[in-house]
Amino acid sequence: MTTSWQKQLQQELVQAGASEQEADSLLPIATDLQRLHVDASQPAAPKSRFAFIAKPFRLVTVGVVGLAAGFAVLLLAQTVLPSSPLYAVQKFSDNTMIRMHPDYRGSVMMKRAQQVNALAQKNAGSGVILSTLQDYNKQAQIYKSASDEDAASAFAYCKNMLQKASAHAQPEVRQAIADSLKSLDTT
Repeated sequence: MTTSWQKQLQQELVQAGASEQEADSLLPIATDLQRLHVDASQPAAPKSRFAFIAKPFRLVTVGVVGLAAGFAVLLLAQTVLPSSPLYAVQKFSDNTMIRMHPDYRGSVMMKRAQQVNALAQKNAGSGVILSTLQDYNKQAQIYKSASDEDAASAFAYCKNMLQKASAHAQPEVRQAIADSLKSLDTT
């Protein structure tokens, strides 16, 4: 059933250049739009004097909350073991810090030695321990080649951590730790 205003709209659309089929297909849309009609005689809700601030304030708030959450994740990631899903964040942030401050590599090397020890004491799987030990070896080799007089204390700490880990490790891990200590013994 077509109302008079729909017939009038259809005629206007045809006069404006639409074909009969196009005008027919636009009528259901026009009917739906009529239901959304806003009564212009009703005043709009008054806007606050500070409405122009609201949107930027929300954007800033979302940005600050996002940065705070990201910072919290970075801080939390620094305390996890390699078996944690946040370990990838830890490695990324460690690598970023090393690029910015190459001396930080010694801290990363000591952290990896500490992680090998913690994983061995928790009886973690040999795969994760060996992977962490491999990362330690990589950091230690680079640190050893670029080390200074402070390196001796860092390597002494690492040696102590790895010896503790060896006491709790399975035989294959114990052998890998012994090989690692042997390769760095010249320090």
